[in-house]
Amino acid sequence: MKGLLGRKSLEERESLILTNSSSIHTLFMHFPLDIIFLDKKQRVIRIIKEMKPFRFSPFVFKAKMIVELAAGKIEKTKTEVGDSLDILLD
Repeated sequence: MKGLLGRKSLEERESLILTNSSSIHTLFMHFPLDIIFLDKKQRVIRIIKEMKPFRFSPFVFKAKMIVELAAGKIEKTKTEVGDSLDILLD
């Protein structure tokens, strides 16, 4: 439930993966995030670059997973809607 709240930053190689989620908020966050919404096949269906603190994302109906990354990571990796990610969860 806490997610990244209380953190001062997110390192470039770190991420937070939220399962069974279709939206997020950045209330009380101290830094912007890049957000990737994935469907059940781990395909990118929506991207938000540099989501600022104290914002709400849209509700993405087909999203089954959300990846929160350091701002700028989507641009660096050239991730686009339609790409597939391989995420292994325990």
